[in-house]
Amino acid sequence: MTDNFPYISGDYFSEKYQPFELTLTNETLFKTEKEHFRNEIEYIYVSDGLGSIEINGAVVSIKKGDFIQLMPYHVHRFIFEKEESIQIVKIRFSIGLLLYTSTNKKNYLKSIQSLENSIPVVHLNERFQRRLAFIFEETIFDINEGKKGLETLYISLISFISYAYYYHYNQLIEEKEKQHFGGRMLQYIQFHHQEQLTINQVADVFSLGAEEVKEILYDLTGFSFTQLLNQVRIRNAVALTQFNELSINQIGKICGYQTDSAFYKQFKLLENKTPECYRQEIKGQEDIQSDAFEIFLFLMEYLCEPITINELAKKLNFSEKKINNRLKEAFNLNFHDFYTKLRIVAARNLLISMPLKVEEVALKMGFQDRLTFSRNFKKVFGVTPSQYKKTKEEDEILIFY
Repeated sequence: MTDNFPYISGDYFSEKYQPFELTLTNETLFKTEKEHFRNEIEYIYVSDGLGSIEINGAVVSIKKGDFIQLMPYHVHRFIFEKEESIQIVKIRFSIGLLLYTSTNKKNYLKSIQSLENSIPVVHLNERFQRRLAFIFEETIFDINEGKKGLETLYISLISFISYAYYYHYNQLIEEKEKQHFGGRMLQYIQFHHQEQLTINQVADVFSLGAEEVKEILYDLTGFSFTQLLNQVRIRNAVALTQFNELSINQIGKICGYQTDSAFYKQFKLLENKTPECYRQEIKGQEDIQSDAFEIFLFLMEYLCEPITINELAKKLNFSEKKINNRLKEAFNLNFHDFYTKLRIVAARNLLISMPLKVEEVALKMGFQDRLTFSRNFKKVFGVTPSQYKKTKEEDEILIFY
């Protein structure tokens, strides 16, 4: 953007320049609008209600206390759901009038450049809400009374509402910068958690004070620096417990803890169990998944030649109870229901891919009669095999959870 902006109030007073008139109105909106833009500048203060505004394709919710700045390049519209509405004060004026509010070229350039934010909506604090409500009320009264010297009032009004907007806009930018710093700090903690990291070291890296770091991290996460560091360390310790070649003592040292007691204390605090218990639970889950997968693969070989749970237990050297428990834990089904479902899914695929009658599919899948097959098929797919075959719906292959 060029810095050549000579057109400020000092340039125009000598030329007796007269900007277009300002309009200030109270309105109630409740109907979604068509997209539009204007040649003038608009400030819109939401005095009550709820709704949304779309600005250059981005939609943002608005509520009481929101203050919106719309420039000529903002294509916008208000959007309302059922029973939503807003009360607004709308101030519309020409760019020419904006020139009167600037007294030097540098400030005007800064003001124009700052107008480029994509979602120009800020929320006013209660003090500014009260001040604006009073100023709008008094200005509307003077306009309706036809008072003289309104040009000066207009300039004062635009100056104040611009100040109100940018006061809150700059606070918003500062908050975003803090969040940006916070994200980078969290990343730094993640990468350096194995070191004897302190808040002062982090502060030095980001050229900030320790108190600033503390405030930024707490505002972003709700946790102190020490809490965040322990969370990162224990998160990584949890991941390392799956490697049996690493002792619990080694894991604690790798993750930055100088003593076993400090490691155990933080691990139990965050995971509600000791590192050994956590490792044992992981091993138990791995055993369950491994056994369930072995049962699944074995049953896939016996889809066409039915097998009983007793026969399966002998082949796998498992007890019948263990088979039922493993399938229940992994798939939430007992042996009979799981095996039946496997055969039904296979039968469904035959109905889709092979020119077979329902009776032929039933026999191939080991069902003694069509009635039993149809009853179980309907339990799984909600329709009979005949109905399914007729419609030939191309469902996705069923996945067991």
